[in-house]
Amino acid sequence: ITEAPWFGYGINVIDRVPGAGDIIAGYKVQFIPSHPHNWALEILAETGLVGFIPTLAAILWFHARAACAYLRSGEDAALALIGLGAAFWGSAMFNFSIWSSWWLIGYFVLAAIIAATGRRTRAGSPVQ
Repeated sequence: ITEAPWFGYGINVIDRVPGAGDIIAGYKVQFIPSHPHNWALEILAETGLVGFIPTLAAILWFHARAACAYLRSGEDAALALIGLGAAFWGSAMFNFSIWSSWWLIGYFVLAAIIAATGRRTRAGSPVQ
């Protein structure tokens, strides 16, 4: 990240940057074995601040909107979107490459299903 802080190295190329395959002295493991298993570090390293700041802003905006919708009307779907986002982005801090298509498609399909379920309150009645 410190070597290319503004624009990074390019999307999904973290495993091909110079030094990524070097062995860490005393540990017998590579510095980056394909990707850092952390969405924030991966986006920072590959797109720099120019890519990371808008990504983070979009994630925060999406969840802030859902939180406001839930607080305003008690919509179940809004609470489910917050839960899905917390589960997805929380687990993405410790596992797969953020660019894995199955991983992103799973998140977006689940978010679309939740958003399409209709607006219902905690009492089960439609939102007016």
